[in-house]
Amino acid sequence: TTITDASGGYITPFGLPTGTYSASTNTNTAYVNEAYDDLPQLTPPANRAPIEVTVGETTEDIDFALALGGRVSGTITDAGTGQPLAGFGNVTLYDSHGAWVTSAGLDIGGHYSTSGVPTGTYYVMAYSYAGHIPQIYDGVTCLNCGITGGTPVTVTVGNTTGGIDFLMVRGGTIAGTIADAATTTGIT
Repeated sequence: TTITDASGGYITPFGLPTGTYSASTNTNTAYVNEAYDDLPQLTPPANRAPIEVTVGETTEDIDFALALGGRVSGTITDAGTGQPLAGFGNVTLYDSHGAWVTSAGLDIGGHYSTSGVPTGTYYVMAYSYAGHIPQIYDGVTCLNCGITGGTPVTVTVGNTTGGIDFLMVRGGTIAGTIADAATTTGIT
């Protein structure tokens, strides 16, 4: 793992033994992440372009040119109160195979906006940290469900697919005590 400087340059912070490696970006910006050499970020390492490293030398020109991605945005609202979830949730995008792509948190108005999403079809799932039942778009309760059972959302690079909203229902809860069997002292 490394961090770029102000000009976008980078160098790995740790020495590497002689061998063959692969690399990919992992930016939380509006850009689409990718694997070297212009491959999708989720390309398995065995299928990526090899990067040969020799002890005592720097393998140069392992460059990335990232394109701006698309966005998915919407609002999450409590079905009972009509109020936004105000920062108490998360939205996650999955690809057509059900693999994680990106996530976004909620602002104080219950709004979210993902970034850096490649052109494609995705499934969107909303989670609440305030006791609401998880849901996949569009309105499907999803507790251990198949993510591709929701309504697909199409994203195009450079554009925002908006209005992907969730009306979430507060679920029931389970409560109790966990204690030492011999002493009945609570276990924390």
